[in-house]
Amino acid sequence: MNFANKFQFANHTDVGKKRAQNEDAMGFFEASNGNGYVFVVCDGMGGHLGGAVASQTAIKAVRYFLELEYFADPREAIKQALTFANQEIHHKAQTSADLTNMGTTAVMVIYRDEQCFIGHVGDSRLYLYRDGLISRITKDHSYVQMLVDNGIISDSEAEQHPRKNEILRALGTEARVEVDVRATAFLPQVGDTFLLCSDGLNSMLSDDEIERIMDERADIQQKAVRLVDEANAKGGLDNITVQLVTFLVGKAPMDLPAQRKLSDTNPIGIPQADYSSEQKKKIDEPLEVPEEQIQEEEPEEIRPRPASRKRRIDDQDLVISENTDDIGKARKMLFQVFAGVFGVIFLYVMAQTVLEDVNFLGSRGSFKKDSLAAIEIQDSFWKYFWDSNPELKKTKDNVTKTVKEVRQTYQELKEMKQKAKDAVTQYFPTDKINAIKNALPQNFSTKDLEDFARKYGSKIDWILKANGIKNKEDIKKLDTLFIPKVAPVEADTVKK
Repeated sequence: MNFANKFQFANHTDVGKKRAQNEDAMGFFEASNGNGYVFVVCDGMGGHLGGAVASQTAIKAVRYFLELEYFADPREAIKQALTFANQEIHHKAQTSADLTNMGTTAVMVIYRDEQCFIGHVGDSRLYLYRDGLISRITKDHSYVQMLVDNGIISDSEAEQHPRKNEILRALGTEARVEVDVRATAFLPQVGDTFLLCSDGLNSMLSDDEIERIMDERADIQQKAVRLVDEANAKGGLDNITVQLVTFLVGKAPMDLPAQRKLSDTNPIGIPQADYSSEQKKKIDEPLEVPEEQIQEEEPEEIRPRPASRKRRIDDQDLVISENTDDIGKARKMLFQVFAGVFGVIFLYVMAQTVLEDVNFLGSRGSFKKDSLAAIEIQDSFWKYFWDSNPELKKTKDNVTKTVKEVRQTYQELKEMKQKAKDAVTQYFPTDKINAIKNALPQNFSTKDLEDFARKYGSKIDWILKANGIKNKEDIKKLDTLFIPKVAPVEADTVKK
């Protein structure tokens, strides 16, 4: 379907091969008050009834909220809309025994003024397909992603991890929710395609398999159906939902996902808002989808594939250093120095071997003796070089000491991370743990730590237990902290 010559849209959903009911839900609409075009995919959880109710309530709540009030900043619109949806789902779960513990993931895009604004909660994903390559835009709020962020497992190990379906964040499971919203807008290029999906797709298909289907010469609706069919062919273990948006206009080249350590990205808490009972009542009304949005679209004109394919850019693995050029020059210089020293030694030894009849300094009559003599001369030179200058010797000793201390610190941090991993797994439910960047000052006091724990609804002894440490001073050594919301007990985590 074409919309005002701005973009083409297609979607498809299926119950899969193993589930009795489709607990996914999706929404697409243009807000009448100027908030823009809105795309949402939700993946419900909490049983056959609860999961479906949660995801459908989220779609209705988002639409109602964005129709209710205009937001000058679409990013604020996403935060507030998903917060409102969280309140609606949580309220229903508290008032009905059949809906206890229900929740849903959500990935959401607002397209306005040829810009895209993105937010999500949970493990439903947003991909970008451009020039034959696919890249992931969102980061899952899941247990295995937390392990990847902290260097405990690799991305490939995460795909096979037995707890890969456990999520740490969802709409409706608690009274408050942390919503991740991309700080800057995407500026799509002509031909770029967004793929919003529930994990029923990416749990069955790898990124390469999704990319292969997106490469096919087919219209956008056919690609949506092909993605779902292929996931079913691979097993269809979950409900599968996809939305595709291909942009027909664009102002400037789009900035690709920021290359960063995803563990450094901290979720932003949204203040809870109150809404009248009349507003809440409207959320339960059936969601009407305009008839023109479900009609078959005309096949789109397929752009030619690029002559050559670029190497894949994975924004969750690649970290670009701002000092790359300086590092490269330093490495080149060191290589040249070592190559020169090695060359001199080699020529010296070869000369003694070939000219063994000539009596010159260092000649010992055999290759082994000559080599040892050359090494001895080199050692003597460096010893003289360092010892002859007290300042140079002091610098050398300091460098040696620093290297030793760094290695020892690295080993200690490695052991602390392993202890934190064991503590989180054994003593805390993963849905009650937050992994945040350590923002405590180096000279923090006990009161600072108490205020910090209270801010996140935790306690000092819980934090120490979750991070596998006993001394408060050791907190300074950690760049990432596990913050538990409950006391250390054996507990089940949120499972889909």
